[in-house]
Amino acid sequence: MVAQGSIGAEILKTDELYTAWIAISDLFLDTELKRSDIKFIVRRLAETAFSEEQLTEFYLYDVAPVCHINALPPHQVESGWHLIKSG
Repeated sequence: MVAQGSIGAEILKTDELYTAWIAISDLFLDTELKRSDIKFIVRRLAETAFSEEQLTEFYLYDVAPVCHINALPPHQVESGWHLIKSG
């Protein structure tokens, strides 16, 4: 068991945070999520020590601002390419 406040505890906390972020980011994949995908994401989040409130904050403030572009239709993601001048 790792003593609270030790470097080992901080590493475990960081690993759990990355696990939560990656699981939440799976919600933004460009493929249709199946029920089994959702269950897998929920299982990974449940295995962390974070509360539902913390996970919601990670979704809103950490993951969604970075991954939200994946939820846009392709024509919106690619808009602006015509503005780039070549040569």
